[in-house]
Amino acid sequence: MRTALVRQQRDIAAAGGIVVVGRDIGSVVLPCATVKLYIDASAEERARRRFEQMGEPSGATNYQQVLADTLRRDELDMGREDSPLMVADGATVIKTDGMGLEETIAAVVAAINAGKNDNTRAPALRE
Repeated sequence: MRTALVRQQRDIAAAGGIVVVGRDIGSVVLPCATVKLYIDASAEERARRRFEQMGEPSGATNYQQVLADTLRRDELDMGREDSPLMVADGATVIKTDGMGLEETIAAVVAAINAGKNDNTRAPALRE
């Protein structure tokens, strides 16, 4: 199943000019992408953002539970055998702790522009 999905994602991206988002895109699906970004924030920051998105706490859910869930997902994603979560070779890492949406967008655009002008990066993957 996973192999078929990766093949389909590669077929879709083969035409180029596309933004593909996912936890294994740069490391597994499109390892030769022209621009690879790894947008990251600490587990604490991601849990804080998620907790704020949830609005009023419901039931027993609190920040500590959201943080525990975030850490558990990270552990599962990084430890899985097939397509583990990792920073892809050649990826630009953007740490977003303490950044707002506008700052994050500006960092992403700057990284994309820098990557498009970097002739040492490989062309898009074609199989």
